[in-house]
Amino acid sequence: MFLNDNWCEFKWTPWVAFSDISKVIPASPGFYRVKPVDHQYLVYIGQTGDVRRRTNTLRRESNREIMPFRDPHTGAPCLWAWKDSKGLQFECSAAPSNVTNIERLAIEHYLFWQYRIEYGESPLCSFGRFHENYKISVRKRNIIGGRLAESQINPAGRHSQAPLILNGSYRDQDWMGLDWSEPKLFTNQEIQSLDNQPGVYKIFTENELLYIGETIKFKNRFSNHIRKDWSFPVVYFSYSIQLPNIASHQLKELENDLIAGYYEQTKTPPIFQFKNH
Repeated sequence: MFLNDNWCEFKWTPWVAFSDISKVIPASPGFYRVKPVDHQYLVYIGQTGDVRRRTNTLRRESNREIMPFRDPHTGAPCLWAWKDSKGLQFECSAAPSNVTNIERLAIEHYLFWQYRIEYGESPLCSFGRFHENYKISVRKRNIIGGRLAESQINPAGRHSQAPLILNGSYRDQDWMGLDWSEPKLFTNQEIQSLDNQPGVYKIFTENELLYIGETIKFKNRFSNHIRKDWSFPVVYFSYSIQLPNIASHQLKELENDLIAGYYEQTKTPPIFQFKNH
């Protein structure tokens, strides 16, 4: 279970209040999970090269008097909003791990997926989810976030997409319960025939899965991807169209589950998943 000290076969530290992070959380690479005190659900899961420093950053930023920006910690504005709305206080637990950076990124996706399966939705402050009654701070526009007017709703506060359940192989047209298009050669000609619809996609060869992604505009995203070096002479792509009004965080949840499902099957991420492709 996601609150246990052996969740997903890692050795997690005891839960500790944000104020006591430096006493318990190790200064080592690994994973961390955050939950509200006296509640049985998670608000955040993360991975980092220094868990103590990263969780201390989250503690400091989420405790500011005004809503922080997403830099230096992307989860801080959302924690701040829930604290401001509900008076929540937070605690965390960590699992040290000396795997490579790429493995750590893949395992982070796996932890999210397992939590989604166990709890039925994503952590409240992950994948861009946000409190529906708050707007987020935006550094580039010098906007400080806060509570919205009563008539306004933040679409990032919509429900999670249901977790995908592992079945089949990435080559299958019903892989993980989605309806995938027939594989097409990854060429300019095929891309130009696409519509700009939202969904998830996979890029692959006869024997290797190269990349999994999500987008609100297939044609635009593939036009960008095709300019990159995929290192194989023959490459295919396939996609699964989603509803036109799907939220950004819901697409990211589907992408996460596909990466995690592939990792569950192979113990490795798609070849170019975490290599700026």
